[in-house]
Amino acid sequence: MANPNTFADILAATWATPSPDHPPTSFATTPTPPIDIEAVLTAMTQWETTLPGQAPNVQPIPTSVPKALRQALAHIGIDALYSHQVKAYQAIKRGKDLILTPPTAAGKTLAAYIPIIEGALTKGHRCLSLYGLKALASDQEAKLLALQAAMPNAGLTVAKLTGDLQGGDARDAVLADAPHILAMTPDLLHHELRRVYWSNPWQQFMAQLRYVVIDELHAYQGVFGANLCWLIRRLKLVVDKCGGDADQIQFIGLSATVGNPRDLAGRLISRPALNDDGSKNTRLTWLHKSGAKAPDKRLVVTRPSRNINEDTAHLMLQLILAGKQGITFCGSRNATKAITKLLADKATHQGQPHLAHQVASFYGSLDESRRRNIVERLSAGELRWIVATEALEAGIDLPQLDCCILRGFPGNLMSFGQRMGRAGRQNDGLAILVPMGNSLLDAHYSQETELLGSPEAVHFNPDYPVMVAKHLLCAAKEAGFKLNEVEPYFGKAAVPIARLLLTQGELLQRRDGGLYAKGYPHGAVNFRGTISNEQVQLVDASSGQTVETMALPMAHREVHEGAIYQRQDDDGVMGSYKVTQFEQGQATLQPFANPEVSTQPLGQRALVPTQALTEPVQVPLNFGEGHPPGHLTLSLSFGQISQLITDYQILSKRYEPTCLNDACSRFKKPLNGHTHCPSCGKAARMGTVVEVLDTQPLDHHKYTSHFDSPILTATFDTVARGHLEDYARSLKMQLQDHTDRNHYDALWDHPSDLIAIHSLGHQLMLALPLVVLHSQQDLEFLCQEATLGASSGAWFDVSDGGNGATESILRYWNQLVPKAIALVEGCDCVAGCPKCLSQWHCPDHNHALLKQIGLVVLKAAGSK
Repeated sequence: MANPNTFADILAATWATPSPDHPPTSFATTPTPPIDIEAVLTAMTQWETTLPGQAPNVQPIPTSVPKALRQALAHIGIDALYSHQVKAYQAIKRGKDLILTPPTAAGKTLAAYIPIIEGALTKGHRCLSLYGLKALASDQEAKLLALQAAMPNAGLTVAKLTGDLQGGDARDAVLADAPHILAMTPDLLHHELRRVYWSNPWQQFMAQLRYVVIDELHAYQGVFGANLCWLIRRLKLVVDKCGGDADQIQFIGLSATVGNPRDLAGRLISRPALNDDGSKNTRLTWLHKSGAKAPDKRLVVTRPSRNINEDTAHLMLQLILAGKQGITFCGSRNATKAITKLLADKATHQGQPHLAHQVASFYGSLDESRRRNIVERLSAGELRWIVATEALEAGIDLPQLDCCILRGFPGNLMSFGQRMGRAGRQNDGLAILVPMGNSLLDAHYSQETELLGSPEAVHFNPDYPVMVAKHLLCAAKEAGFKLNEVEPYFGKAAVPIARLLLTQGELLQRRDGGLYAKGYPHGAVNFRGTISNEQVQLVDASSGQTVETMALPMAHREVHEGAIYQRQDDDGVMGSYKVTQFEQGQATLQPFANPEVSTQPLGQRALVPTQALTEPVQVPLNFGEGHPPGHLTLSLSFGQISQLITDYQILSKRYEPTCLNDACSRFKKPLNGHTHCPSCGKAARMGTVVEVLDTQPLDHHKYTSHFDSPILTATFDTVARGHLEDYARSLKMQLQDHTDRNHYDALWDHPSDLIAIHSLGHQLMLALPLVVLHSQQDLEFLCQEATLGASSGAWFDVSDGGNGATESILRYWNQLVPKAIALVEGCDCVAGCPKCLSQWHCPDHNHALLKQIGLVVLKAAGSK
């Protein structure tokens, strides 16, 4: 496996270079006073609208569909197809690549698999189905198995490979049944390709491979998308080496919400949407108009909430008491647990404790059996509500749900569309967005014109040198190749990297010119761009069973020794557990008796440059006539980014009467028995009161995660700092008594050079997708030395080894600056919004930002 220095050297060297309606679910209920849900909603609503549905456009099943398949469809209740399903069938029959983007619940899976199953039954073709989530692979496999069971004599075989099957022999046993359709995650395929050379079942499958299905296409953005692009390139090489024909493979992409479907699909499969002469690639067909029935959907946006967990739990409880069934989406697993527990507290307070057992918390680290059990109980009517993270955002089938609540805006319109689509799939649905009161992002997207806009485009860069090097080494290990095969399979950008790897001795050459690699290069590819591939098992000390599995960096924050971890048992009770040991990839959980006590990790990010990639670049800053010019220094290096957990707080969280007036100094503080707040006089209401009981240190060496990535540091010289301080002072004088002063609080709260460097960092990141094929999520900007006269900041890629986004800031500086100026000046907000300034993933929580000060630096940098 190549070491980090190899990749740093490469960077330095390349720098210059239709189904039946579900019957309504019935629940056993305890008699309660009738709930006027309209009154509840009216009291919270900021604005609402109804998204109109449509009648179905149904067509006969084509007569060319094999008889056995038509009979199987009839057996599961399908005797006709929607118009888009017929068009998909015809396109795939003609040998086309296909991208399907009708809305959620439009039957995209059926549209893809009818022609695939026909090809399998009549011509022996094989299909590889790639799913971003293991649970989604299981869900789709179950659908296909139901269809297979309806035609038992047709000879169709369906299988799934997962990482739970340990060892090559176990996986070969699955392949030995010669499956026509094989479902798996791209992460597993990445590792399995190295086994093809030694596995006869794999070789036979590859030789007959004709279809590749890529589900939830919109999920493949940033590093994840670039890695999938390279995986498909390697797959094509392996297919040809096994005697198949990669050029005949048809790619079928499924997605409900994405802003650039043709372009995205074309780049993922290395068959661009446009030909070299600018004409449209007719091999790729895009179907987006749905013929499926779509019910009306009511969208309610509430007033911003500064008490969002309590307000969300209150809304859920009212909807449950009104007989509704639904789902609430949250931004973190901690939020799902907090809201689940709050709802239980509220239900108990109202004399309805049994409702706690009808609500389940759902998130990615739960084991698969627990996740499956939750979905099954929801379908059976045993559960009324799920509180979930993005783990249920993807296309896992859920029963007909009445409602969907979004606790805060999810960060982008693609996710918003996916989540909203969970309600009202067959009957009219209700979707409710509860914006967070302290979030600029939520304030912006809770406007109707913004929330109902088009979804974002997805970007990634597959030609980043480090990524190219890693995948070339994987391909050399899997099938081998010659230098003259590099460009046809991997593109022009890969040729100089291959030569450089050969010079470094990372690629080795046989006498016949074939290139190969030693070791295990696949381990160097972090497929989803996360900090670490390592996993930690959460083990129940009393049973010895693994109850959850989570990534190491998350485990450092949530299950360090001494942490209080909450999880819901099979009976729906949210219990507390104390972590008594954290060793060797395992955290041991002991039951903890006090449900009011919890913990909160404290930590920091550290950026340490280790190898300069270029000489520092001095960017002149021309502040205008009469002002001396300053400079901004940009230093690009390769270095280590660390996440350290240094301490943790022990907290008391009690559900009791408190003040819920967010403008009051006693907001969410103990009232010590008072029925009204002593400060503002408002009546006490039930809420969560949090107090810090103690702070305990941790061995940060034990709880540190780190990865290597390019770092671009930005610092102002003394002249620039002085000008920025003068400008900030003049702004404060102008705004001292201004009605909009609250929008400019950063001027009084933070040093001017910190505001300037932070705002500049964000504004250039927002402009990046306008210049190069990168997503804002490919990199972050971190403020450093946040004191007057010493502030600096740094961009860094968020994936191990990098992805090219940070380098693009420097490489395309002259193009980025005018784009950023136009973006900021074209925004009509007061002092900054998500369009021109704030970022939902900002590690500094969008503090110390001001649109105008960032614009001053941009104009100074762009002035000639």
